[in-house]
Amino acid sequence: MNSTYHHQREILSLKSRALTILVDNYTTIFQNIDHHKLRTLIPKPFLKEIFSRLAFKGILEGPLFRLLDQRATIIDLKSIRNFNNAACSVLKNFSNLRTLYLDEVCADSESLCDLFSTMYKLSILEITKSPSFNDSVAKVMSESCPCLRVLNANRTGLGDEGLIAFGQNSLTFVALDISNTSVSYAGIQGLLSSPTKGTLKELKCRGTKVNNREDILTIIMGFQPLEEYTFDFASSDDATWVMSRVTKRPKNCYFSVEI
Repeated sequence: MNSTYHHQREILSLKSRALTILVDNYTTIFQNIDHHKLRTLIPKPFLKEIFSRLAFKGILEGPLFRLLDQRATIIDLKSIRNFNNAACSVLKNFSNLRTLYLDEVCADSESLCDLFSTMYKLSILEITKSPSFNDSVAKVMSESCPCLRVLNANRTGLGDEGLIAFGQNSLTFVALDISNTSVSYAGIQGLLSSPTKGTLKELKCRGTKVNNREDILTIIMGFQPLEEYTFDFASSDDATWVMSRVTKRPKNCYFSVEI
């Protein structure tokens, strides 16, 4: 019994050492081996663990995204700090992807356009702190991502033209975070005249150009199923004025007042 236990411990220890060596020397080992051979040489569980560790360290290089399973439907790369043009060229082959999480993307807008032009099944996208995610990218997505329902574009280059394009191509958002962008009332109007008017339940708009109380009231009342929203107001009186006119108070509402 004890010998079996110690034997299993030794195997786990050897596996751990092997993974550490592979991760520490990933540049030398992986960059010079065809990714098809990698799948033959290294067991699948090992590949997943290697990718996970490299992603956690935020040092995953573009070509190593080939370690991911192209059949994946959910990919979380928020810890990656060098999601660049090379990574986009690899990830665009993941045609089954439905959920994608990105943060501080360093790929340019042209590469992002190329990436999202192939993601026909994408329904949830979180791409934050990424100025290259702009109106040009949104316009491409409005045509190539008809299933997109949830978008978190906090601190990106998204503006009015992108939202208008989403509306013109009849996307039906359920949740939308456009905080800390250049979006104004004109952009949201584009969604108010689209099918999203009847589907949007969550809207976050803090740090945008939307702060006029009449505009905010129109937005709140316009999206019929809206349950949660955030806005900035110029004064507490404006916030009180809006809330006194909202016929149905949502489950969660958050207002901040500029000082």
